[in-house]
Amino acid sequence: LILVNDKAALISAKFTREEAKQFEDIFDVEVERGIIANYHAVGSIGVVTNKGGLVHPEATDEELEWLESLFKVDFYVGTANMGVPFVGSCMIANSSGVVVGHLTTGPEIVKIEEALGFLG
Repeated sequence: LILVNDKAALISAKFTREEAKQFEDIFDVEVERGIIANYHAVGSIGVVTNKGGLVHPEATDEELEWLESLFKVDFYVGTANMGVPFVGSCMIANSSGVVVGHLTTGPEIVKIEEALGFLG
């Protein structure tokens, strides 16, 4: 239900404005409420670090632009664990590295590394 890096947080639209304010106090970042690809579970839909982000393949171009503006990093769409679109449920990441599920394919790993800023 929460997607967060050191610049911002996106929380599910199911949280209230008052709860969003509490998250701002906890994380000390700008917090917005919203959905990605018509899903409220934004923390399962995506993963973000201070270097980049990856979200569900059904995220729209407008959603990607919004996420890039909010988190101040580039976002890509992709999958993990042999096609699972809920990438936040398939990996854990920070700006130093990422751990993915054992079913994640080679092409998925390359996309994940690119999206999260570990290539180039």
